[in-house]
Amino acid sequence: MNTYNLKQPTGNYFDDSIKEGEVAFAKLLPEEERSGLGKTLVRGWTVGEILTAIGNMGLFIRTFEEIPSPTDPRFPEFYTLIADKIDIELSPLHP
Repeated sequence: MNTYNLKQPTGNYFDDSIKEGEVAFAKLLPEEERSGLGKTLVRGWTVGEILTAIGNMGLFIRTFEEIPSPTDPRFPEFYTLIADKIDIELSPLHP
């Protein structure tokens, strides 16, 4: 795979600040409906933070899938995670 012509990513993957944004999929609504929507507060989470939180809740990950983007299948557009609750007590990794 040649990566010379890929655009450099913008932003910081590890940025945990809270940002104001638009309601999800608001751009699909007619303008008259869009104008009445409020703003949302969003925070990005890393895959590591998400998987760690799932494990800390005693969930056993059955599958984790990355669904390719239809516009650029080299990158995921969505993720699917399926997990089961297990009834065992986990000791913390960090004291």
